[in-house]
Amino acid sequence: MAKQQSGESKAPLVVALAFFVLTTLTLGVLTYMAYSDVAVQKAAAKQAESDKQAAVSKATEEQAKVLMYKTLVGTNTQEEFDNLKNGGKADAAKQEFEAFKSALVNRLKGVETKAAKDFVGTNKQFAIAPEAVVAWNWTGSLENPPQTPMIDAVANGYARQMLAAVRLETETTALNQAKTTYLDALKRAQEAEAGFKKLSADFPAQVAEVQKKADELIQATRQTFAGDTSKYTADMKTKAEALEMAGIKLREAQAKNDGLTQRVDRVEQKASDTQDPFAHDAPHGKIVGKRSNIVDIDLGSADNVRPGLTFSVQPHDAPTAGLMSRVRPRVGADGRPVMDGNRQVMDVQPKGTIEVIAVLGAHLSQARITSNPDPIRDALLVGDVLYNPAWKKGAADRVALFGVFDVDSDGTDDVKRVVADLTKMGITVDAYFDLETKKWVGQVTEQTTYAVEGYFPVLVGGDPLAAAKSDITQALIDARNNAKEKGVQVVKARTFFPRAGYKIRMDVSNDTINRAYNRYLQTLPVGGGTTPGN
Repeated sequence: MAKQQSGESKAPLVVALAFFVLTTLTLGVLTYMAYSDVAVQKAAAKQAESDKQAAVSKATEEQAKVLMYKTLVGTNTQEEFDNLKNGGKADAAKQEFEAFKSALVNRLKGVETKAAKDFVGTNKQFAIAPEAVVAWNWTGSLENPPQTPMIDAVANGYARQMLAAVRLETETTALNQAKTTYLDALKRAQEAEAGFKKLSADFPAQVAEVQKKADELIQATRQTFAGDTSKYTADMKTKAEALEMAGIKLREAQAKNDGLTQRVDRVEQKASDTQDPFAHDAPHGKIVGKRSNIVDIDLGSADNVRPGLTFSVQPHDAPTAGLMSRVRPRVGADGRPVMDGNRQVMDVQPKGTIEVIAVLGAHLSQARITSNPDPIRDALLVGDVLYNPAWKKGAADRVALFGVFDVDSDGTDDVKRVVADLTKMGITVDAYFDLETKKWVGQVTEQTTYAVEGYFPVLVGGDPLAAAKSDITQALIDARNNAKEKGVQVVKARTFFPRAGYKIRMDVSNDTINRAYNRYLQTLPVGGGTTPGN
């Protein structure tokens, strides 16, 4: 009984051990299989990822090729071009483009023989070279789209062919019309030839009849013409003699008129030179104080005085003695007297000139001495009187200027500077004569007091500008006459400015005057004439 119990107690243990062993083996096998499957799955996943990247790369490359073709054709958007440029597959697209370009150019060159037959046009060639159809400046990195998209190139070629076809059709129609016209003309010519042959048969008799009538008419006409010609010749001779005599008389009259006009002008000029236009001019004020180079005058704001106004200064007894007592010979730059023909030129010589620098009161201003030729024997003194022919107390006169005004003898026309200076003084410049246009700038009116005459051009022997100088001289004479017609007193600049206290060089040479005229003589047309006063 005791052994049986022992055997029974081992059976569960054996079973349990066998179960444990089997279970352990099973778990080991399962665990190994599990780990093996994981490795396989990882390898498969890695392969799948690699395939995915390759597929994405391939898709991106194919997309770049698609964008390249759209850009080449010319149907792309700016966004698509940017994607092609920045998508990282430009090299693949470029390779595709080069292959396409090579194939397309070869294809186009291969159809040139057919194109020579089918294309419309004088030369029967492509409108553009095959290489130009796919022209794309893609030398390095991709920056710009093709210079000429294919769609534009194709449209251009198609348009050229359409235009050539229309022209060909038009020319064909015109040729057919010309052919029809020619055949019609040929038919009429044949009909005319038949008529001409018939007419030729009757022509000799008709010519003889016409010749007979013509001979009779010619004979009658000759007789009539002979009589009329004699009478006509006699009449024409009489009329020609009368016309020639009238022309001679007219030329003589014109010569006399021109001579009289020139003589009158010379007489007027001499009278103007010898007469003092300001002989009866009265002084406007006087010097009431003096300190070195500064003087006080008894004119101020109430008298319409302003800074810049100038005066010539004469001795205190000038109103009694008369300004003619101050006449002196004019001396040139060389120290010699200035002559006008056989006559010495004389000028009224002021003691000096002053320019207002400050207005101090209603009847008081301060001025500086601008000139005093003889400060020892003829100094400016308290009591000396002031003259300015273009200025009046309370209101200035009005002036006009014509000619060249070279105030500093430098060979330059200073007319605009003179206008500005006179305006600054309070003297109104109604007009000045523009030597470039030969017209007045502004207008000379009956209210203009003085027309100040500047220098005229000077003629010299063998002068190549003689015609231009004569032309501009005539324009200035017309301007002078225009001022006189309106009652304006004409005065010379050398007389007017010193009396107004305006500083001007009196020794301007003829050469300097002509230099000042040079720019006007080079630009003015000869014989242009002018209409002064407009």
